[in-house]
Amino acid sequence: GTAVPTVATNTVTWNGPIPAGGSVTVTITARIADTAGGQTISNQGTVNFDADGNGTNESTIQTDNPGLPGASDPTTFRAVSAAEIPTLGELGLALMAALLAGGALLRLRRRTA
Repeated sequence: GTAVPTVATNTVTWNGPIPAGGSVTVTITARIADTAGGQTISNQGTVNFDADGNGTNESTIQTDNPGLPGASDPTTFRAVSAAEIPTLGELGLALMAALLAGGALLRLRRRTA
């Protein structure tokens, strides 16, 4: 079978035969938007299949989160907010550079003494 992503609708479609007793695993790697922090993300697929063997997919079921009891549970998780990395402004950078330069000069003086 072949998996085809459609970014505009946030969907992936896989189409292909599965032999009796066989299975298919489709792995989807997705990037969650930076603005999704604190939100609940939920994903669930729909399986269309030919239940009566006539060559036409007339039946559907929902995918199931195997980590939960029951059937047809979506996979759900809560997105955490990205931690902001603190940075220095121009004055802070200048002060840090001056401190580093001063420390280097003190160290050089001690070596030469």
